[in-house]
Amino acid sequence: MSMILFRCRGAKWIRPQSTVCSKRLSSVAVPANQPQYPPIVEETPLAQKLRRKKQWHDWLRSHDTIEEKLFELNMPKYYGWNSVILRDDAVPYNFLPWARFSTRTHIEVSDAINPLYSDSLLDTKASEIASELKSEVENVILFEWVEMRRRQDLDLYKERALSDFESSDLRTRSFVKHLNQVLMAGMVDQAKYLNMVTAIPDPRIDAFWFLGGINPSKEKIEERKRRTKMTNINVKKSFLDPSLVDLPVNEPIQFYGKPILQLQTRYPLPPVEDLKENDSRAAGVPHVPYEPTLIYLEKQYRRATTVPGFWPGEQHSFGMMSFHSSSFLDSRPFGPEDNLEAAHCTAILTSFSWLLGQACYQGFSTFHDVTYPLVTQTAMTNGKDWSFYLYQLNTTLLHTMNSTENPRCNVCWASNPMKLFEDVQDGRVIGFNENVLKQIIKMYLIEPKEREGVEMRPYLSDKPYVADIEYEERRDWLERQFKHITSNRPRKQEKPEVYAWEKIFRIRFNDLPQLNNRKWYMSQQPPPDCRRYDDHPPVYKPNALRTEEDQKYCHRIRRVYRMFYPGTNKEKIKPPGT
Repeated sequence: MSMILFRCRGAKWIRPQSTVCSKRLSSVAVPANQPQYPPIVEETPLAQKLRRKKQWHDWLRSHDTIEEKLFELNMPKYYGWNSVILRDDAVPYNFLPWARFSTRTHIEVSDAINPLYSDSLLDTKASEIASELKSEVENVILFEWVEMRRRQDLDLYKERALSDFESSDLRTRSFVKHLNQVLMAGMVDQAKYLNMVTAIPDPRIDAFWFLGGINPSKEKIEERKRRTKMTNINVKKSFLDPSLVDLPVNEPIQFYGKPILQLQTRYPLPPVEDLKENDSRAAGVPHVPYEPTLIYLEKQYRRATTVPGFWPGEQHSFGMMSFHSSSFLDSRPFGPEDNLEAAHCTAILTSFSWLLGQACYQGFSTFHDVTYPLVTQTAMTNGKDWSFYLYQLNTTLLHTMNSTENPRCNVCWASNPMKLFEDVQDGRVIGFNENVLKQIIKMYLIEPKEREGVEMRPYLSDKPYVADIEYEERRDWLERQFKHITSNRPRKQEKPEVYAWEKIFRIRFNDLPQLNNRKWYMSQQPPPDCRRYDDHPPVYKPNALRTEEDQKYCHRIRRVYRMFYPGTNKEKIKPPGT
């Protein structure tokens, strides 16, 4: 048996060392009867893909601050996620099954919302307050419907007249804000905690999450089939196993809402029911695997933003209740039954999105489930008609198989629509319903309480905000970049687009060889969707802006600005020789 020898730098011949057993499993001596084996993992293509995703989820969980966790959701996409856009005032026809599926919500509709409001002491207290404030509420109705002459009615030089929907929406928003002032002033003596409630008019509600279990589109299947034949190792989207071609996809969901008013408190509302790890109601949540564009949903490239009406660091970071306008229902031509379902859809989406934003500000995310339930109250109204909802968030896991196999589900208790009053005639309110006013007062009388024995922020550090970072340069960079992402301003250079004529004449058939301009799809470059947010050259730092401390570093460091993406460059670089 011959032995192969290698020559090292012309000095001498050496024997090659083994690459298999050259490293020990552990530096500690282990007895022969206690061997150490590597963990046994599944090696199927699907299991490998799920492990890669879990690595990113664990990396997101390891971040110390809220802003970095929200920032990390945007790192895989330079031009933003191709998200399904949902809005609180645009509901397609027959949308309730998809709204329930996309939020994993079980809904119960009845005249009495929930036993939470049926307490005898609460009912007695609400009745007394309603009888005292009835005349003041009627004055508010008369003021908004009769005496209020709005600026748009007096403007003689306006370009166009407001539509019925716009006029109704403006009146509804003014009425709800005025009603809140009357109720807060009249109830503060009976409920002292209302002094600590923050009322925010016209807040911004953004929420982002991933929804699994969606059938892939035709374009997605064709792309996956091309990846099964891919051999170029320079392309970032590597080879795809043929068994994953028809695998369901995760759709990014971006919700935008604008409530009339929301009330925030320092502590959360008490849970309606305990958190159930195996909820039998989860099996009743519908599964709607259709592609979103088939049910008339719009898709746009947007950055992932989650804003529950306030910024990280706000002391009153839990929601008590919110008011939403239902004036858009009057313009729908599908009838009263569809209007009722559309109101349920809006209440479910807005309640889930608001609670998801609050959960994200406590350190949870669409990949890391809540450890305690969150509750909010929602009222849908156009001034006359009122619908009340009570929503409890039990889970935020909706990606991959969790959309259908998650044992938890969120619960929404809804009421049938009720009229606060019938009409206003001759300076009088006709058919005032005191029961509706009493239900509104009950929602104010549910007192938020501190959760004793519950760790509210298990996934955050002792310094959960970017403002707490001591490294000044890193703190300023992260805060500036986080606000830029949240603003959702478009890129100066738009995402490269492949036009229809290019797909026909340059990709499928290549009938225009005379065109010299070469694009990414002609040179085996990675597609624009594969570009990461940090995939860009560093920003040049002019010599006039370099400090004396910068001159201590090498040319490669001092000539560019340092970047501090989530989880990186936490420590300041020490000058050489220190």
